[in-house]
Amino acid sequence: MNALLNQEVEMEELFEYQENDDSDQEFSEKAMQDEEDKVDSDFDLDSSEGEQEHVEEGKVLDKEIEKQEKKSRKTVIPNTTPRKPIERRKRKKEIETAENEDRVVRQSFRRNTMLNRILLEGQIKEDEKKKAAQPKRERTVSYELSQEELIAEAMITEEKNMSSLLEWQQKEEERQANAKVKEKRELEGPYIRYHSYTERSQEDTSGDEDPEVTEPMGRNLITFVESDDKQDLEDLEDLELTGLVNSLASWLDKQPKPNKPIMCPITGDVATYKDPHTGVHYSSTNAYKTIQSCLRNQVNWSSSLDLYLGDLPSASGVPEGWNS
Repeated sequence: MNALLNQEVEMEELFEYQENDDSDQEFSEKAMQDEEDKVDSDFDLDSSEGEQEHVEEGKVLDKEIEKQEKKSRKTVIPNTTPRKPIERRKRKKEIETAENEDRVVRQSFRRNTMLNRILLEGQIKEDEKKKAAQPKRERTVSYELSQEELIAEAMITEEKNMSSLLEWQQKEEERQANAKVKEKRELEGPYIRYHSYTERSQEDTSGDEDPEVTEPMGRNLITFVESDDKQDLEDLEDLELTGLVNSLASWLDKQPKPNKPIMCPITGDVATYKDPHTGVHYSSTNAYKTIQSCLRNQVNWSSSLDLYLGDLPSASGVPEGWNS
């Protein structure tokens, strides 16, 4: 691979050398033409002295020129040809083209920058004119207060805070007092009022032997209020004083009866005691003894009547052991 690469490099160098050689040949041919022109002019000037001498001299010169050309063509091709002058020429051309392009671009950028600068300067001038037209603000001169001045200022603020606090407390008290007061609003014109309540239970003090027991009862009242009627039916205790419907007035006059007392099953009197074992109420000691004898099976039991017979004697003709 290295050998192939070296061959390619040598071929490229040969081509470059041939190009340089062609340019040198063109330069030498131009030089020869110039010299021939000079010689011809010399011949023309000295033609009168002797044409033969000039012809011979021209032949000699021609031979010398041919020899020089042969020498220049027989130059040995070196292994490494110098590339620096060729590269310099190419680089110079590239640098010149790049500089020309930069000049064009820089000129265009300079024009844009000049326009931008002109616009900015105009805006700055307008802003300065506006600022100059506006009135100048007076700067407040701030200075540090002394200790005595600070204390005096604190006292003034404390008095203001105390006065505002007192005003707030007074307003709050007035607001609370007004909230407690209920405004009574009266309806204008005739209207119908519905009122529902429950009657309270009361004891009967008339002295009846068998008082009736009644439970609390609910009542629903309908009142037709006229424009001139200013009666208030909100309180239940004041219902007796109101002008109710005649058919409903008896409900308020009727008093509920007390509960029925518990009677003793043995004596028939009002029971004042209660046996803790059986839960039976009794009125005297004899009744208690009777209850205990029933528990001990000392009292006759009637299956047909479902009750105890007590101390009653048995019927005649009862077999022995009946009473045991």
